[in-house]
Order: sequence, then C-alpha cells, then structure tokens
Amino acid sequence: METRDRALVESELSRVLRVLVPQLRRENAGDAELQGLVNRLVTQWYRTTIARSLHNTRVVQGRELRLRWAVRACRLAGRAPMPVTFDMDDALPDGEAP
Repeated sequence: METRDRALVESELSRVLRVLVPQLRRENAGDAELQGLVNRLVTQWYRTTIARSLHNTRVVQGRELRLRWAVRACRLAGRAPMPVTFDMDDALPDGEAP
C-alpha cells in the first residue's frame, strides 16, 4: 500500500475510534476487562502519535542535512530516496490521555 493511501486509511480509523472510544467507556463502565482493553488502545494510540511526530521531525532534519552543500558535493546521500513525512489525523478523543 502506498504511503498516501495508508495515511488516509489510518486517518479514517482514527476518526472512527475517536467516536467509538468515548461511547465504549460510557456504555460499558462496569466492564473492567473492556475498560482495560480500551485503556491499552488509548495508550498505544498515544505512543503512535509520539512515534509519528518523532519520525516527521527526523525526516525534516534529514532533508535539511541532505540539502547542505558538502553533502551534495560529496554525494554522501548516495542514491537513497529523499525521506518523506507521514501525515495523518491521529488526535486522541477529548479527555483521553494514557
């Protein structure tokens, strides 16, 4: 799957989960096992958000480095493709934090 298509699919999943997570919490407040699973989901969601942010930061830094004169003149990047950022809608639901 192409990166752009993947970002669209994952953004749509985030939008669905943003509606579903609060609903699951409300409707199943007494189910400790389900609440534990929802907590794990939110924790992993948060970790994914951080990982994407770090990745994008490093991509920007890598691109800036590759555009420097010495890197280009000495061909230090070789034939590696230019790194790309991964942008998607991954905001957590309101009031949710790990």
